[in-house]
This record gives sequence, C-alpha cells and structure tokens, in this order.
Amino acid sequence: MRFVAAEEMKPGMVIARSIYDDGFNLLLNSGISLSPGIIEKLQTMGLNGVYIRDGFIEKTEVGELLNDKIKAQALKAVKQSFQKAKIDSRVDLREVAKIVGIILDEVLSSSKTLVELIDVRSKNNYYFSHSISVCTLSILTGITLGYNQLNLYDLGKGAFLHDIGMENFVNPGFKGPLSSKEMLGHPAKGFEILRSIPEISTLSAHIAFQHHERCDGSGFPRGIKGDGIHPYAAIAAVADAYDTMVNPLDGKRLSPADALEKIILDCGRLYDSETTLAFIKHIAPYPIGSVIKLSTGELAVVIYNNKEFRTRPVVKVISDKFGKVLSQSFPEVDLSNQKDIEIARLIK
Repeated sequence: MRFVAAEEMKPGMVIARSIYDDGFNLLLNSGISLSPGIIEKLQTMGLNGVYIRDGFIEKTEVGELLNDKIKAQALKAVKQSFQKAKIDSRVDLREVAKIVGIILDEVLSSSKTLVELIDVRSKNNYYFSHSISVCTLSILTGITLGYNQLNLYDLGKGAFLHDIGMENFVNPGFKGPLSSKEMLGHPAKGFEILRSIPEISTLSAHIAFQHHERCDGSGFPRGIKGDGIHPYAAIAAVADAYDTMVNPLDGKRLSPADALEKIILDCGRLYDSETTLAFIKHIAPYPIGSVIKLSTGELAVVIYNNKEFRTRPVVKVISDKFGKVLSQSFPEVDLSNQKDIEIARLIK
C-alpha cells in the first residue's frame, strides 16, 4: 500500500483504503479499480490523493491513531464550532470537549504507534482535518513530555481550536489561500473567542494566540521570543508546521522525512528544542510504502517501522544495484541490523 498524489492517479490502480466524501459517507470501498471517470470525480472533490495497493507490500497493515468513525465525529465537531464562532463569536464546547476526550483516550491507548500515514483529505475540509491532526499530534507530544491527563485535555482543546479565529474556514467551497490580513489577524481573534468561554482555560486559549510565534522572535502576532511562548503553544507550533508541510493546501507537499529534516534544522531557532525532540519521536520519516534508494544502489520499499529505530525501517529490496526490478523473491532487510547500509534518498 502506498500513497499516490491526486495528479499521479492512473486508471487501473486499485484503492487500498476506502474513500469518504466531505460528510464522511463512504464514497469508494477498498478494492475498487480507478477508472478515468472515478479519477475525474476524485480530482473534482479536491482530494489530495489516495492509497493504492502495491504488490510488494499488499498484506502489510498500518496502525492508525484515529479510526474513521472518530475522524467523522471530530470533523463534525470542529465544523460546528467554527460555524458557531462565525455567527456570534461563541463556541458550544460540549461537543468539542467530548471529541477531544475521545481523541485523548485513543492516543493514550496507542501512544507507542508511529504516525506513518499521510491524511487523505479534500480541499473543502482541509482546515478542519488540519485542526484534528494538530490536536492529535499535540497530545502525542504532550505525552512524551510527561503531561498528566488534565494537562493533555487542556492542550487538546486548545490545539483542536487553534485556528478558530479564521473566518474563511467555514465558507463553503473555500480552498484558499488566505489573505495576509486574515493570516496575521487570526491568532488574536481566536484568543478573544476562546478566552470568552468559561470552560477553556486562559492557557489553552494561548495556543490560538501564540501558535505562530517563534523562538527567535520572527513569528506573529507579537514577535515574542523563547520562554515568552507558552509550552502548549510551542507544542502546537511544531504540530501545525509539520502538518502544513506534509499536507499543504497548495499541493507542494514535503515528504515526512523532508518535513522532519526542516523542523530539526530549525530546532532551537524557530521551535523549542525540548518540544521538537519530543515531537519527532512519534513520526516515521519513511512511511510504509515509501520507495527508497539504498547506499548499495538497490531500490527498496518500506514495509515496517520500528519506533526505536525510526530512521532504519525494515525494507523489501525490489531491484538490483543497476535499478533492474527483481523477477522473483524480494529479500527483506532490517536496516536496524545492517549498520553498513544507509538510506541514500527517497524516490518520489
């Protein structure tokens, strides 16, 4: 199974993971072959891509932090919250609190699972899906930093609603990009909305206010530095940046490996060092299905990731060093046990 971007879909490819519409109703079941008509429909929906079956790793199962049912509930909750905020600058927190509690329970029960799937999302629901992802990644990071359950709950609520100040999120059919005025203004507006809700702590509201601040003072809206940024907001800042890189609205996607490299390079300058190190522990640089070139010259497909050795997955070799695809057996190699073999690069 591997992720194929929308522009790379071809007739005959077989869907490996079911596809849902904007209401999370089943649209296409796994096992369906893509036809020109289906491809056109998916591209019209603004889908960023699909997972297709790959003969090399067809039987590999990939664990998910959130199942489709929880994602559907979360999507509904965040939509309702943003719509309510747009009407009267208030949020009914009951549904938000419920879904954040569910996400927290799911993440706590599977916190040893690596994030190794790229979200399949449509442009119409892009920002809502982004909010769910930032919430989930923030909670994961908070667990690594040793936060207790109450702190994680506060962190989750703030991260779930970190972009509540963006009015355009609730405009039907809005596909961006945001105006510079809205981009620069949404943190303060989001803070004002959240701090007016008794059930949300001021610390949680600071996630909306400060998630675009950076350690060196180059962020916005206030250009504050280092310790002036609340730890909750520092967590959401890394999660927000990573998700935007690997799931961009404009389609200029970075691979998880490239996104992690960029974040690590900016560790200590843009992002808090301790927070960054906690965040990257949960991300697989080479998700299952990634095609890589080894230092031996051979091509291989990632079939398993071990959290203890995130950068050295188990791979299935599919070609010789000259690039010729092997005709019979595809040997498996655990790179954690092969210190003399390196990953040369990702094949895109």
